[in-house]
This record gives sequence, structure tokens and C-alpha cells, in this order.
Amino acid sequence: MHASVKPLSASCAGTPKLPADFEDRLEVIELLMNRGAQVAQLNPLKKNALFFIGDSRVAEILLGKAGKPDLEHALEAKDLEGCTALLSLLGSSVGSEIPSLLIDSGASLHAVDGDGRSTLVTAVWKNRTEIVREILRDHKVAAKEDHRKRNIWHHVTYTNTEKVLTDSTIDLLLSIDERIASVNQLDEKKRSSLHSSAIWGTTRIAKIILARSTASVHATEHHDKTPLHFAATYGHVEIADMLLRNRAAIDAQCYGNLTPLHMACGSGTDSVEMVNFLLKKGASVKSRSDDQMTPLHIAAAHGQVKIVNALLVPLNGADVNAVSEGGWTPLHLASCGQHTRHLDAPVGNFESGLKVSELKVTVDYVATVRALLAGHANINQTSRTLRTALHIAAEWGQEDIVKVLLEKKNIRFTAKDSAGNTPLLDAANSTQRGKIVPLLTPWTTHGVESLPSDIKTAAKSFDANIVDFQNSSGKIRRYRASVFDVLYRNHGSAGEEASVGSICQ
Repeated sequence: MHASVKPLSASCAGTPKLPADFEDRLEVIELLMNRGAQVAQLNPLKKNALFFIGDSRVAEILLGKAGKPDLEHALEAKDLEGCTALLSLLGSSVGSEIPSLLIDSGASLHAVDGDGRSTLVTAVWKNRTEIVREILRDHKVAAKEDHRKRNIWHHVTYTNTEKVLTDSTIDLLLSIDERIASVNQLDEKKRSSLHSSAIWGTTRIAKIILARSTASVHATEHHDKTPLHFAATYGHVEIADMLLRNRAAIDAQCYGNLTPLHMACGSGTDSVEMVNFLLKKGASVKSRSDDQMTPLHIAAAHGQVKIVNALLVPLNGADVNAVSEGGWTPLHLASCGQHTRHLDAPVGNFESGLKVSELKVTVDYVATVRALLAGHANINQTSRTLRTALHIAAEWGQEDIVKVLLEKKNIRFTAKDSAGNTPLLDAANSTQRGKIVPLLTPWTTHGVESLPSDIKTAAKSFDANIVDFQNSSGKIRRYRASVFDVLYRNHGSAGEEASVGSICQ
């Protein structure tokens, strides 16, 4: 290469500037090639000139004038992402003519990128039908798996791929022998392409996969979830329907003995449609997880009031007072007032793939508590450690839920758990104690009504002399009142409210 000629890849990267007129640009490129420019010369990103081709005429000049060793090195070179020029161009927006020219010039169809994805995968993603046809002439490419053991069928299940695929490309994929690339191939998490389609909601692809006689609706992945578990988790009703029509087990249990209905009740999507669909198809509302949680427990723990209402429809028969392994009812879980792994059993998203921050449904724990109470939940049901829903709400600082619970006249206001703590003591340790403690103090209506009759009688039987230094008249006032009035009614004999500064003698 002449010392005065800059690497061609530097020109493609933006320096030096080329003439604006494209014909002039072609002339410059041809001039550079005639002067000995090296196509294989790399820029700092390890890309050579072939990576930047945007027009077939440029491709013809570069491929036609490059020396054989130079061209071979350029075609084999990989950038920082592990892509060859062919892989890069296949995944770009350029027309298929340019990648075809590289293939005709000897670009390897067996190249894979840094994640192990093949030329076939990349060509399918961009629906390059004719290139797919060319690639499939080599069965070894069709059989390739990426670093996560996913084959071509896994990769066609993604939403963006399904949108662009034409029937012609799909027909080519259907021509692949199952012995070369099976729809039942399991990736590193033991998920088949049907699992993947159920996750992404690619109905069209799921239908194609199910049309293959070998497709298994019963395949289980590393947490024993079937495709139906994933369809239920992500709310893909149409795919769930297809799976059930192909005899998928509606109450199949995965890790933790969770059924698809459990998954739908704890998903991060507004899945009431899925829940109603599964119930209509006969899913059991009485199924239990390893921790003895029913679907209603899961829905309540996630504040999914619509699902709670669906499960509580009398025809569906959910037990509103069902207890888990630790004695927790759905009301206990809803009273936490937040998505949590509280209590003695995990009630998270069960490896659904969603993080709490990604939940796409508005939860309403207050409404969920109301729905459970309307469904005749036992407000005083105690857990194994004798904790009530009021204990839980007070501990977790859920002021609005405490107020809802206190609307029930039969609530055990001063119930003690196995450690001797009342809801008031739990509230005192809460970060929201300033708001909740006043709701649970002994002189509230609930506090007075919860007093044993013998204590009320005794308190009313003894009088106390009261000296009030802070009454509204500004004068010291003395009067007598029963101990009951002093402690629980907090007013004087004349009906005036006594202040906190009153002194009992």
C-alpha cells in the first residue's frame, strides 16, 4: 500500500470527507482501490470497509478490486461484537443484494456472532427470504445453536421477528427436517420454542410449532413450568387456548406445586381475562402450592382486586378463609398492603421473568381487603403465631387498611399474638406509628367496646378528683369523675373535654 493512501475503512468511518455527489464518491473509492487501499484495514471498532457498504455499486468495486488475501481477511474479520461483515449487513437495513454479493465472494455462512447466533438467525430476523433459501442448502447452518443452546425455532418466536416474517420465509423454515432443528430443542433453561412463544405471545408462530407433529405441550423447563404456565403468566389467552386444545394439562404443577392459575393470579399483567378463561376451562381454585397457598392467596398478596372478585364468584368456589402452611389467609396477605415475601412463604412472581418494578397492572390492596371482607373473610382469623389481619396491617404501617378493618364491629381490637403483642404494639413499632397508633389507642370507640365487662364495671365504680389547669376559662377547675370517664371518655362532669394536662388525685 502506498504511504500516501489512507486506509479505506477510515474513509468509511467518516474521515476524510468524501464528495457529496455519489458518482464522485464511487470514483474516489475506485481510485483508492486502484492505489492499493486495503479492504481488510480495521478501524478502532475492528470494522473494515465491508461493514459500511450501503450500496451494491460500492460492494462491486470493493469485492472486485480487492486482492484475494485482503478480501479473505476482510470477510473473516470480526468486530468487537463478534460479527463478520456478512452478519453485520444481514442485521442492518441494507437490501439483500449486498449480503448476497458477499456470499458470492466467499463470505462464510457458518459464521456466528459473539452470542453464537448464526447467519440463518440473522437473515430470518430481517426476513431475507432468498438468503434464507441459500443458507438452508447447508444443513449444518440450520442445525446451529447459539451459546444458550437456542436453535432457529427459538429465535423465530420473538415478537419483532413474527411481525416481519412472510409466508415464504416460514415455508422455508418448515422445510427444515426435525432431525436437524427440532421445535422441541431445549435451551440452557430447558425451554423449548413453544415455551418461548408462550412467553412472547407470538400466536402465529405457536400455531406453526403446534402443527409439527413432534411439538410437546407437556415439555417442562428448569422450574418444571410447561408452556401453559408461561402463557398464563403473561396473559396470552389465545396461546393458552391453543395449548389446551392440544391437550395441555390445565392444572400442571411446576416448582413449588404452582399451577397455571396460580401463575395468572400472581402475574405482572392485568390477567383477569386469563383467570376467567382458565376457570371456564376447569382450572381448580382449590389447588395448593408447597406452602398450601391457593390461587386466591396469590391474587390477594398481589393486590389484584379484579382477580380476587373473579375467584370469589360463588360458582367458582374459592375458599376465602383457606389457610396456608403458616395459617395465613388471603386477608392476612392483602393486609400487608404491598407486594412482598412477607410471612413464611414466598409470594413473588415465581420466576415469571418480571421484576416488581416492571408490573404493568395497578394494584389496589385497600380494595382487595374490602373485597375479601365482602366475601365473608374471617377478620379475626389467626395465623399459627396468633396474628390477625389487624396485626399485619398495623405492623406494615397500612393506615388505610387499618381503617377498613376497624369498620367491622366484630374485630378483635386487642387480640394478642403468641408473643403477647397487640396491634397497638405492632403499630408503635411501625414507621407510620404517628398515623396508626391514634386509631388503636384504648380510648377509641373500638378500644372501649373491647373492654371486658368486669373492667368496665370496676372503672365506673371508683371516682377520682380531677384538677384541670388548662381548661378553656383559664381558671383552675376541680371536679370528680369516674375512673372510666377519665381513662376512656376523657371529659369532665360538666361535659367539657378535659385536657391532656389534667391531674388525677
